[in-house]
This record gives sequence, structure tokens and C-alpha cells, in this order.
Amino acid sequence: MLFKTKVLVVAQDKRRVGKITTAVARELINTRSAKVIHNRPLVLEFTPGKKPGVVSNKPIAQPKINALKNIVEMANKFVSKRQQHIENILLVIDGSKLYVEATDLGSHFSGHIEAGSKYRFSHDEGISSVCVSPERLRKLLPLTEGIIDIHIQKKEDVLGVRIGEFFLEGESADGFPMVLKKRGMSFNATNIANKLNFVGRALSTNKTRSSLCGIYFDFKNNNLVGADGSRLHIVPLNEGSKQKKVDAHTIVPPNILTVGRYLNGNIELAEDGKKENQHTVFELNVPGCIHCHVTFQSIEGAYPNYPDVVPVGYKNKFITRTDDIIPCLRKVQAHVGNDYRVALVEFGAETKISAKTYSTTSKDACAYSAIIKGNYTGVPYKELVNPDFLLDCVQALPTGEIEINLADKAGNEKGWLIKEQHGFVTVIMPIGAPN
Repeated sequence: MLFKTKVLVVAQDKRRVGKITTAVARELINTRSAKVIHNRPLVLEFTPGKKPGVVSNKPIAQPKINALKNIVEMANKFVSKRQQHIENILLVIDGSKLYVEATDLGSHFSGHIEAGSKYRFSHDEGISSVCVSPERLRKLLPLTEGIIDIHIQKKEDVLGVRIGEFFLEGESADGFPMVLKKRGMSFNATNIANKLNFVGRALSTNKTRSSLCGIYFDFKNNNLVGADGSRLHIVPLNEGSKQKKVDAHTIVPPNILTVGRYLNGNIELAEDGKKENQHTVFELNVPGCIHCHVTFQSIEGAYPNYPDVVPVGYKNKFITRTDDIIPCLRKVQAHVGNDYRVALVEFGAETKISAKTYSTTSKDACAYSAIIKGNYTGVPYKELVNPDFLLDCVQALPTGEIEINLADKAGNEKGWLIKEQHGFVTVIMPIGAPN
């Protein structure tokens, strides 16, 4: 550790956290807050539990949770930015509960908070709901001290909601689209936020192939899939799952990625009796809020038969670590041109990656090459590949060893197969063999 300027730190699930100075690393080890899991290169892993030492009698301050602010900010992610009536969120008071809903017609958020030591809810007789602007409502929500009174009322024939001393004008809730109430089959996905981050990097932006613009939930084969025609990302929905496999699947719009870190992995499929009206319901963990769900209308269209794209029987294999390949890919990415995203990878006794930036004044305006640490078994192999695709894949994988499998011969239009021990699989189509 003496001569290293930075030390890599990973979480308990082996996901990369970042790099720290040697002084901080030494302090983490001395206090048993982290342990060394790899020496060359040096990698630390955070350890669970409390640090040993003197037990303090000082009470631990509980974090302040503004449930109302949290639920409004979540609902604001799903309002329509184009249609006037549904650019607002719906507030409904029912006894000691405040329900909040929002929709853009393709997705629908719902959840509630309960009255207690922080909030009191009430409404005028016969008026228990109102639609209000989430942006205007958010400006009133830094209020954190004391009890907040929320009252839906008509003030001089103007419908709105009073929050503390402030009155926010709204409009009638009549005609606000209601969320689908019917539920269907239930499923569960483990570590769903990291898995969505992985497959979400491979989605297409070509609207003419709408099925590839979404994330494919394949419950029959227990897979989560993303693809754009040039690359394919696959990861198991549930490792070691005893969940009954049924012939069910859905394509969820990409805006699920905006709430990935709030998902708890509980999923339900619902239909209105017609396949084209299929919806997918996800449970959310929103601090201080209860029974939060987001419902997405499935993208129509058939998803490609992705298992046929995954190659088998490759003999050429390169084994490396994410920590060794990521720095090389980042430097290569900085040296390729905006219009020509190509890097050359040469596999052999030494595996080298290189890139050039071309300009109108010089053919070799800028060049970069680096040796990637690892072990290659197979015949010498050279092929051109998009470095962005490689980096998108590798930096979303759990930190550790990865395996790059190659076809018997370069330039035969067969994809690279990238695997690791947790079941993350990537297929990347190369650009071709160098001339």
C-alpha cells in the first residue's frame, strides 16, 4: 500500500464503490471497517456490523424523513409534460391517509402516507380530492418543523389544498385517469436495481424497433434482457430461484430506469383480458411512504428470440479482471473519434487494446495503446470493436473476474461472449477484422 496513490473499494456484493487515498484505506483497515480481499492490485471490501471499540451511550440521531416531500417527488417523475390535465398530481384524503397518484398514461404511480406526529389530514364536506401542480407543491415542502396540517377545501369557490399557512390552487379531480386495479401473476427479482442498470445500457433508441427500446422480462427463462441489435445483455431475474416458471413475459418502457434504486423486486403482471392491455406493476420503497407502486403499460411487439444469439462452443478465451480492463477502456474511449467509435483488440501472449483519432490534418492525430492484464488461451486473434459497448458492459458488472470468449476465427461476424460468475452475460457484435 506504501506506493499506491489510490486504492479500490468494493461493497459486500462486490460492486465497485470507488477509489480512496492510501491514508483513508489504512484507517478503514485499522478500524476494521474494511478488509483486504485482493493484493495485486489492492482491493478493499467494506465489512458489515459495528466497529469494535468503546460503546458510546450517546443516542444515535434518527434521520429526518419528509414523507410528503418524498412521495410528491416520486409522483412528479410520472406526470405528463405535454397533456395539460395530467401534468398535475392527484391528492385524495381518506380518513387518516393521504393518497397521491400521477400518470402520463403510459405509466401510473400511486402510494400514500399516514397521519401521525408529523401530519394531520382533513377536507371540506363533499370535497376529498384535488389535482395540483407538483412543481408548485414541492416549493412548499421544505417545511419540516412541527405538525403539518393538510386540508382540501374550496376557498372563495376556488378548489385547492391548504398546507400549513399556504393555499395552493388546484382543479377538480373529475376525469383523472384511474390506475388499473386488477392484479395477476406475482414474481420476484433479486438485486433488481443493479440488474436494470446492466441491461438498461444496451437498449435501442430506434423507435421503429419499439420492442428493443424496452427491457424484456422473460419469466419463463428467468431472465432480464436488453438489446439494440449490436449487443445483448442478459442477467438472471432471481438467482437460485424456486419460483415456478410460467410462460409469461413483458416489455417494460425504459423510464423504469429512473426509479430503479427504489424497486424492492416484487413484480405483478395484470391484463384487462387483452394481451395488448398488459401492465406490469412494481413495488417501490419510498422512505416514509406506504404501498407505493408504479404501473407500466407494456410495449407492444414481439421480442427477438435472444437465446439463439448467445454463442456456444468457443475455444478462444481471455480471462481478466474488471479493475484491469476498465482503466484501459476509459482511455481508449477518450482517444476514438466521435464519428468512428472503433478500437482494435489484439489477443495473444500479451493482450493489447489500441485506438486512433483521425483528423483532416493528420492521419494519426492521436493514438493510444495499452496492455490489458490477463490470461489468453487460443490462437492469435485481432478484431475491431466498439469500445463504448465494452465499457458499458464491464463497468456495470460486479467487481471481479470476467471471461471474454471469442470465435474460432476473427472477422466471421460472430459475437464476443462476455461472462462472469454471477450470471451477467453480454454478447457484442464486433465491427470486423482489421485490414
